[in-house]
Amino acid sequence: MTLAAECRLSGCIMLPMISSRQGSERLDAQLLVDSTPALMNTARPDGYHDFFNKTCLNYTGCSLEDLQGMKWAASVHSEDVEGMVNAWRTSVASGEPFLYEARVRRADGQYRWMLHQKVAVRDEQENIVKWYGTSIDIDDRKRADDKTRAQESGVVKVTRKCFG
Repeated sequence: MTLAAECRLSGCIMLPMISSRQGSERLDAQLLVDSTPALMNTARPDGYHDFFNKTCLNYTGCSLEDLQGMKWAASVHSEDVEGMVNAWRTSVASGEPFLYEARVRRADGQYRWMLHQKVAVRDEQENIVKWYGTSIDIDDRKRADDKTRAQESGVVKVTRKCFG
């Protein structure tokens, strides 16, 4: 299968950039995007998500078509989706970077906390030409932070009871 054909199937961020390169350099750029542990995505200036790397597709168990546009929101935990969508719309309207923590459903059905970040790339006139984003798994850190907070709260309660 040609690189162009594979990109049509999985969504290829690098095709315009790599089509002018030769040999292994062309494949190295796509390999980098698809082998990174981060879930990567791009969106058009209007916020429409048009690309997700293979790591993201494998993580969610979804196809590119299942996630494009705003369909990615179906993979976000029901308690987090409204806030995340509102924050994304605010970033698209303002052009400010997007930063949000939300749970995302893995292909096995388990939800894990992810840190989602997106930045706008602008042209010479400061118009947004593309949004580039990553999502990284922060579930273990988030659970450890929650455990630490609970332990600290318990110490405060005992201290107040004994000395208060």
